[in-house]
Amino acid sequence: MATLPDYVSSRGHGEISFEIPARMTGATAYQFVLAAARAPLQRFVDAQLNCVSNGAVHYTALPFLFHYYMDVERVTSIPEVIGYVPYREAGFMVPLLQKREGHLLPELKLWLPYILIDRDCGMVAGREVWGYPKAMGVMTMNPDPAQATHCAAETTIFRTLQPDTRGERATLFETNRVTGGTHGNEWGSFGAALGGLFGRALGDVEQALAGVAGAAIDALALHPQAPVINLKQFRDAADSRKACYQALVNGPVALDTWRGGGFLGGDYEVTITACESHAIVTDLGLGAPGADKTVIPAKFGGWMKMDFSALQGDIVWQTP
Repeated sequence: MATLPDYVSSRGHGEISFEIPARMTGATAYQFVLAAARAPLQRFVDAQLNCVSNGAVHYTALPFLFHYYMDVERVTSIPEVIGYVPYREAGFMVPLLQKREGHLLPELKLWLPYILIDRDCGMVAGREVWGYPKAMGVMTMNPDPAQATHCAAETTIFRTLQPDTRGERATLFETNRVTGGTHGNEWGSFGAALGGLFGRALGDVEQALAGVAGAAIDALALHPQAPVINLKQFRDAADSRKACYQALVNGPVALDTWRGGGFLGGDYEVTITACESHAIVTDLGLGAPGADKTVIPAKFGGWMKMDFSALQGDIVWQTP
């Protein structure tokens, strides 16, 4: 492999991308498990990920996904001395089984096809380094799990994709508790949290697929990391229909400190606004989209408090 040139930093001159790894402290995350129809979700995975490597890497969808919100007190670059900012993000996280040529067993990966964040530095670094498809948004949530009754995310949407459609700021999705309940604190480790969330979600999955997924989750629980996969690409300057760079990138997120977690009490509903710029319901196999909004009952919810780091990534596949 050719030696890469040094990155020309503009730190101190308005730079908003930073060197990684990055450390996040004081994080509170809520996860809501949604049932998904595998066929449309797999079509979306095929169109966004499996088309890239011509079969060398293949991703299989499971019939559920996570809708999440996260509040972080501090994020900063570990190698660069900058300072810190708080931030919030929200989105949808799809568990996938990754099978690579020459690898005997599938690996569990997490893919975030929709993700909003409220800090420009987090958006830029996330997109440029790991390939997260982050967009700017404004998130509403209470970081006290006992008060996790309402979460929402606002961003720019286009109701229709037409020349005369004006973009508007609107609530893209929100999650509300519809029946009361008390939250538990039964997960004493990140591994216990994985076992709790995935174990309960896999209860309705066909036995053969659940067995493969369960083995991958057990292997992951031994190492406190969340393996995230992204399609990192940039449009070409001469022909923006082409990609001047395109790769499947693994970006591990490692636990630094576990501060507690458990199931959220009560029942929750997720409401997603209908708009052609964000075809979330159709893409993720969440049912028939409504004309204005789609309301989806969550199977259950969970919460975590932790510190974590986003680490150096590696290339799973790069288009020649």
